[in-house]
Amino acid sequence: MCNLPAICRVMRRLFDKDKPVSATRPRSSFPTSSLRACALIALGLILCVFASCVPGGDPEDIPERLDVSNTVAPVFSVPIVAIPSVSENAARLPEAQFHMIGFGQDLDIPAKSPRLSPALEYYTRDALAQVKAPCRLILTRIMDNEEGVGDLELEFRPADDSAYFIYLDHVRDLTVEEGETVEAGETLGLAGVAPEYRVELQVNFVRRVDEATLSTTHYCPLDYGTAAFIEAHEAFAVLEEWKLADEITGGTWQDGQ
Repeated sequence: MCNLPAICRVMRRLFDKDKPVSATRPRSSFPTSSLRACALIALGLILCVFASCVPGGDPEDIPERLDVSNTVAPVFSVPIVAIPSVSENAARLPEAQFHMIGFGQDLDIPAKSPRLSPALEYYTRDALAQVKAPCRLILTRIMDNEEGVGDLELEFRPADDSAYFIYLDHVRDLTVEEGETVEAGETLGLAGVAPEYRVELQVNFVRRVDEATLSTTHYCPLDYGTAAFIEAHEAFAVLEEWKLADEITGGTWQDGQ
């Protein structure tokens, strides 16, 4: 363990001009100014080593511990896009018909199956489809999707200490900024890109496994919906088509990553 007081005492002796040299010890032929310069360099190196020995180091380098202590669930009251009824959708041209992928549905991705959808996916087929906030949320992060996709992923939390992370993926032409609090029904932007103009709603519940590890479980957004929210979805398809699993296990990661 580094002993800074002892280091300082040694360096003070090196720089003390008035301290007599012991008669039993021969004087160094090395110039005093050069000795002091070398000592100064050595001191700098020692202090750098000492800083790295101190637990925690620079406070700016310490990853902030994620607070997920608040387990109050969000309540979704507004569908994130307009959902047509069965009859309304049937009246549309085939290329303009609304389509959905339910929570827990097999995405049928080659080399990755079975891969279950951890979200509700809405294929609006409408270039002007507005994306709405499902409830009051804090926009905590805006992320670019893969190169060439052309839209964004938005991360929300109901509160700064919430264990719930709400993701709206594939949003473009944003009308909100990171750090803003949005209200239920507030327009966030437009849905996805051509030709599908899709957007996803995903609910992640984060648990602390231990002091350094967190885990995620995905839940169906309909589990957090009001009666009106659920009815808007059931006007297009029965609940069993929207929800094909109770939960989906996500990954684990180290705090601060």
